[in-house]
Amino acid sequence: MLSVDPAYLGTDSKKRLIKLWLHEGQRQFKDRLIDDGDRVAYDEMIIDEMKTNMKETWTSDQFVNLAFGDYVPVDSKASDKKYTELEDPEVALTFIHQALEEHNSEGSNGQPMHLVFFDDARNHFNRTLRVIRQPRGNMLSVGVSGVGRKSMTRMASFMLEYKCCQIEITRGYGAEAFKEDLRGMMKDVANA
Repeated sequence: MLSVDPAYLGTDSKKRLIKLWLHEGQRQFKDRLIDDGDRVAYDEMIIDEMKTNMKETWTSDQFVNLAFGDYVPVDSKASDKKYTELEDPEVALTFIHQALEEHNSEGSNGQPMHLVFFDDARNHFNRTLRVIRQPRGNMLSVGVSGVGRKSMTRMASFMLEYKCCQIEITRGYGAEAFKEDLRGMMKDVANA
């Protein structure tokens, strides 16, 4: 919540603060739930808490697709990027596609990515970008092979101008090889 510029709250501060609170709650708690029933129960609990403590009546449709980010310019200036609500998913998608084109043309190290940002992919990308942009931000992405976890992480790293490292495990990979990989990464960090 502290990533948001206070000017974002503006004249409609109560509604915007509630949206920010809802978004952060979803990222901190709802994203960790693995069952649709648990996610529905979370939404119902939030709706009840808002009625009781904030005297606000919202439906889950009003906050289920909330997204915040800092890769879309607030004003017409491309350099004026602040952490705000991504109100229009299509505008956000335009900036994601621009970054993907830039990645594929200059920063792909011979590995261009051909990604389709459907709704779930865009939401996962936003979550990944949000986590790794924070100081000491880290996450564990778990799932079946081929769903885009690595691609979304590489894309988010590229947008933040971070170097992405990956350990390749082979048949003879052991503790010494792991230590050597860590040594190499630590040297890269020290030289950055």
